[in-house]
Amino acid sequence: MAPNRALDAALALWRAPRLARMMRSQPLPEGLTLLLRIVSGEPEARAEAQRLTSLDEDAIIAVAELYVLRVMLFRGAPPRRILGVESGSKRSQIRRHLGYLMRWLHPDRSASPWRAGFARRVLDAWHRVDMEAGEDGPLPLTIGPRNRRPMFLIPWIAVPPKRAARIRFLGVWRKLWRWEHRA
Repeated sequence: MAPNRALDAALALWRAPRLARMMRSQPLPEGLTLLLRIVSGEPEARAEAQRLTSLDEDAIIAVAELYVLRVMLFRGAPPRRILGVESGSKRSQIRRHLGYLMRWLHPDRSASPWRAGFARRVLDAWHRVDMEAGEDGPLPLTIGPRNRRPMFLIPWIAVPPKRAARIRFLGVWRKLWRWEHRA
């Protein structure tokens, strides 16, 4: 079998975690879809990685998760890097990568708070990616052809308001409560 460059890069990062900063500045390696399939839980991808590396399944999952978290989903990463695609990628490939990442990070699958934060980061990247470069056409901005409602954000992964906004909001409620309960 031909070697997978993304799997080789993930193994190198696993052996030397200090390489993460250097890997963030380099373009993404070919074969990244295999790593995304591994983290999303596909048994065929895990079996293929076992054949390529002769590692056990738990080690392969740890290697793939470390690479995705440290090299793709770091804070401040460009949207295309978060989704694991290069500029000029087809919309179908971007959607496939989004599906793999969300299958792994979706809060319904595991109730970890860190997964919800990374899922929000992936969805934000999805909304910011310029889909017009793809061959299959731009991303529609409506939900259905008849109802022209704008897309909405899913509330369970919405970012909480900043502290100043929360204090201002509570101050308004306190003033209303005092006004209602005047003596």
